[in-house]
Amino acid sequence: MTKNRLLIVNYSMDPNDPIFAHQFEIVCRLSVFYENIVVITGRSGKGNLPKNVKIVTTGWKQGKPFSSLLRFLYAF
Repeated sequence: MTKNRLLIVNYSMDPNDPIFAHQFEIVCRLSVFYENIVVITGRSGKGNLPKNVKIVTTGWKQGKPFSSLLRFLYAF
């Protein structure tokens, strides 16, 4: 039997972000359908995530697209 896994790539996993807060909620809702979820994100904030969700933050920096892209690719 195969494990049910999901990889998500998004910009922000901050529940207090004024624009991208919905991404945090979407991951929480998807967590009931998957055994493991890995999220590669540019920014993360504080929030209670389910135990089957792992966040990898790349530390995307505004105004530094090349170095941010390299950090992102390294995490991916």
